[in-house]
Amino acid sequence: MRIGIDFDNTLAGYDQLFAQCARERGWIDPAQNTRWDKSAVRAATRALPDGEALWQTLQAQVYAHRMSEAEPMPGSRDFLLTARAAGAEIYVVSHKTQFAKRDPQRVDMRRAAYAWLAQQGYFEDPAIGLDPGRVIFRGTRREKIRMIAHLDCAVFIDDLEEVLTDPAFPQTTRRLLYTPGSGARAPIGVERFRSWNDIRQALFA
Repeated sequence: MRIGIDFDNTLAGYDQLFAQCARERGWIDPAQNTRWDKSAVRAATRALPDGEALWQTLQAQVYAHRMSEAEPMPGSRDFLLTARAAGAEIYVVSHKTQFAKRDPQRVDMRRAAYAWLAQQGYFEDPAIGLDPGRVIFRGTRREKIRMIAHLDCAVFIDDLEEVLTDPAFPQTTRRLLYTPGSGARAPIGVERFRSWNDIRQALFA
């Protein structure tokens, strides 16, 4: 089985890191009775004067300068271990530009993502054995979808509904939507899962 997996918010999680970076800048109030996940931080930041520029600055900090502080999504490592033991081929295919718009230092965000995967042991751990050559970043969503089709993935796992429902998405690929914060009904042809454990059970039970 060839399985494709998105990277941002699917393997790598940023909720706590976005909240931390925004607090350090005084852009959110930690005293508020709010669950400061990425979506809440984005909404609060964009509501500030020149908020869109501030949000892009925050993204540059998280995805480039502080990528090493991101956390694996809960259960994702266990999924990779199970997939490896089952003989599945794992590809990471992600829409990620190389440089952030508002990063004057122009830190390579793709290199930061590779370094994070290495930091987590995903390349060196023989029980996972992720091949660096199977970690693929593309500059646009359309290029990402073309790569998924080119790889002929049997399954693709993504946190973005708009990727899986794109008309260009390959119809022969099973579409798994990973949304840990939502129990809403999935679109036709898409399977929604709230945890990596649920995905692992669905594919390898």
